Amino acid sequence: MHIGAIFKNIMMEMNLHPEQTVEKRFLPVVLNGQQCIHDQVEGSLYHWVREPFWSAGKLYGWSGSPAALGANRAILDYAESHKAKVSVFTQNKFDRCYEADPKTWIEFARKYKAVYWASEMPIYLLQWCPKYFRTIRDEPVFAIVAALLQGGKVE
Repeated sequence: MHIGAIFKNIMMEMNLHPEQTVEKRFLPVVLNGQQCIHDQVEGSLYHWVREPFWSAGKLYGWSGSPAALGANRAILDYAESHKAKVSVFTQNKFDRCYEADPKTWIEFARKYKAVYWASEMPIYLLQWCPKYFRTIRDEPVFAIVAALLQGGKVE
């Protein structure tokens, strides 16, 4: 289904004003090379990571060796300055995302020295667990955000 049609169906389901468009609600931003989508209505900054950092807990000595999710500092700063939550899709699962507070993310990375360098870019890590992330499932807007993150065009 075309992204415009998806958006119209979602708009009707959510009883939103018909003049609201994808372009007005979902702002694409590139932050240090990472494509993100800022949902200006819900206050979420979405980004996608290929996979969690599975060995982060072992590498950083965290109890139970949990995995971590990562974001570059520009993503965290942007989210904090726009009072947005950071919402992460991982792998190819666009039916759920993991939401965290950017300030908590930065503080965690500093406290535990959980900054991993990838391609000359510091990636701030946050333990991937319920203490720090809230799992959000099956939101209608996920179809739009996923399409935009995957290069979908809006007509």
